[in-house]
Amino acid sequence: MRRVVDVTDLTVWRGNLSGIQRVVYEMAVRYADRSDTVFCYFSEQDRRFYQLTSIDELLYPDHTEAGETGGASGPRGASRALHHAKRATRALVPPIVSKVARHGVSRLKGIRSQSEQSKMHTFQPEDVPFDFQSDDVLLVYGAHWDKPHYVSTVSEVKERVGVKIVHNINDFIPIYDRAHTAEVEHERFPRYVRAICELSDALLFISEATRRDYERFVKDFNIKNRAKTGVMILGEDINEKELVRPDGIVDEPYILNVGTLEVRKNPVLLYQVYCLAHERGIDLPHLYIVGRIGWLTGDIYYQLVHDDRVNKKITIRNDIDDKGLAWMYRNCKFFVFPSYYEGWGLPVAEAAHHCKATVASHSSSIPEVVGEYADYFSPYSADECLEAIVKMMDDKYRTSREKKLHDRTPLTWDDTYRSAESIVESIIKD
Repeated sequence: MRRVVDVTDLTVWRGNLSGIQRVVYEMAVRYADRSDTVFCYFSEQDRRFYQLTSIDELLYPDHTEAGETGGASGPRGASRALHHAKRATRALVPPIVSKVARHGVSRLKGIRSQSEQSKMHTFQPEDVPFDFQSDDVLLVYGAHWDKPHYVSTVSEVKERVGVKIVHNINDFIPIYDRAHTAEVEHERFPRYVRAICELSDALLFISEATRRDYERFVKDFNIKNRAKTGVMILGEDINEKELVRPDGIVDEPYILNVGTLEVRKNPVLLYQVYCLAHERGIDLPHLYIVGRIGWLTGDIYYQLVHDDRVNKKITIRNDIDDKGLAWMYRNCKFFVFPSYYEGWGLPVAEAAHHCKATVASHSSSIPEVVGEYADYFSPYSADECLEAIVKMMDDKYRTSREKKLHDRTPLTWDDTYRSAESIVESIIKD
């Protein structure tokens, strides 16, 4: 029985990998080692799946220049060998020792820099329509609610050929947190998820909170099909590339926040906290908000930039690559994450991976990420958030939190893959 991995998200993404694209990439890297796995992508334009000519072109673009033949002993083989060596090291070395050792190791070069974007895979003349077989398992780790014909195409394939479908659902945010999502999502997202829940043989979730949302969704939308379910916690062994200090970083202690600047991530609370601190005469460290500019943030962006009480204390950066982000995690005083709603909360895991203490919202899945190793506040309370930040500014207290993080066993993407595969195996045996 073949695994058919849908890597559509990777064929259209530009820039550093994050969120869903990170999940698809990390899972694809692990499936690429299997002889029973093939890769496909969906073309909305002509409403069909295509077979990927070479997964290496997508995962290792810097080793697939024109004229390279690849193979086990070629450049692609060398790139894979490097990746396997790192994974083997993680398996053999105790977690805490491995974590420290990995701080100085460059990560797999497949993560795309700006100069590599032109090498990303798009439709190639040699790509042919994908020929599904009756014993295939289609694995969808991405999300295609923005492709109107994806579900109907998958449904037709399932009915005609009889494939099994395993689909990952990262969150139900546009359904159960409508106030903090774009209106365009409110109709097409639930329509897509409802269809996927009815079609799938198994569903994967990235947190227990998302699985609880699924149970709620089943009742609210009268889902008849009850697929098998499982949770695959996301790995945090990321951002291990060479650390490079970004230009323009202040020569003083700073707090870090990472995530798309959008209303759901709650940047307005950070603005209110810094205004409140100014009013009370509390001197907070510099705050960096790192992430691309998203939707529904025009007003708060304007305030952050133009309010003279705080604009010298808060800096928004949307130009930080993976190397720079790793440096910022490693060198921040601590991490703050005020999001209203998450499917998981990967930046919190990234901060923990760098042994940085975190103050975070107690909403949705966020407490699952590091549990007792973080301090929490209500995403609706500037007072609570300010109190948590001031408490974490105490060197003795912060050091005690960091020591606990050093003793914590990190989750890896290999763990994520194994969790997902346990569900895949369960439906194959049925």
